[in-house]
Amino acid sequence: MHGLLWMSVLAGAATVLGGGLAFLLPEKRGALAFAFGLAAGVMLAVACADLWPSALKLGGSGAARAGLLAGVLLPVFCGSLLARKKGPSLLHTGVLVACGIALHDLPEGMAISAGFLAGGRLGPLLALAIGLHNLPEGLAVAAPLLAGGQKPGKTLLLLCGISLCTPLGAMLGLGLSGFPERILGGFLAFSAGAMLYVALKELLPLAWREERFFAVTGMLSGFLLLAAVSLLESF
Repeated sequence: MHGLLWMSVLAGAATVLGGGLAFLLPEKRGALAFAFGLAAGVMLAVACADLWPSALKLGGSGAARAGLLAGVLLPVFCGSLLARKKGPSLLHTGVLVACGIALHDLPEGMAISAGFLAGGRLGPLLALAIGLHNLPEGLAVAAPLLAGGQKPGKTLLLLCGISLCTPLGAMLGLGLSGFPERILGGFLAFSAGAMLYVALKELLPLAWREERFFAVTGMLSGFLLLAAVSLLESF
């Protein structure tokens, strides 16, 4: 129990560490384009190669499609609310990314608890893999917020709040160990839909407007980073 809690807290804390990298980014268009492209590549890879197949396996095609549609519609609704406030577009993007990643971190925490319940080294390995996933995701949240003028202190507080979603998911996973797989599959698809929308509608267009070469380079780097994490998971 204590091992699960601490491992999930450390995995979540990687979001804060990754977000800290955004504070070191030089204020140049190429650096921002690379950061946005990297974040988009990571989110697309996680949604397509991880969340969606798991959603289909657990929930079936019906629950997965319904969850995917709901996941796309939520950021559309949130974006319309944010647009009414007429805030800067980069802040708008940062908030949507934060929402998508927070939703994604809950089932990740539940996956850690499932690994610990299964026994052996699966739990710690899942926590390590998810921590590695969370590094670029923290960057995905912080980069557009800081570039949009958000204060560093508020950005850091938001990252800390998101980092708590992973241990919260782990505790939920323990409490809902008998939860229907169809519901969990739908939630995974919901997270995939939210991340796909944010990556394709918000991050990639921003990166493309900043600097096309670095946008493409960043996106490909995001794909390669997730491929490397997947290889680590297989050992």
